[in-house]
Amino acid sequence: MSLLDDILAHNREYVEDQNTGYVDTDTKCSKMPSREMAIVTCMDTRLVNFLEDSMDIG
Repeated sequence: MSLLDDILAHNREYVEDQNTGYVDTDTKCSKMPSREMAIVTCMDTRLVNFLEDSMDIG
């Protein structure tokens, strides 16, 4: 199993086991990463005007 497959499987299990809201959950996470992986993303700031409509929150 690749590192990405392992992370996705863990995420799937985490989401399925959640009975409370995200804010109420004590994740007990460390500030130090335990895996040697970085996820780099980029967002085009020109798309900010579409955020509310795309998430149906506006």
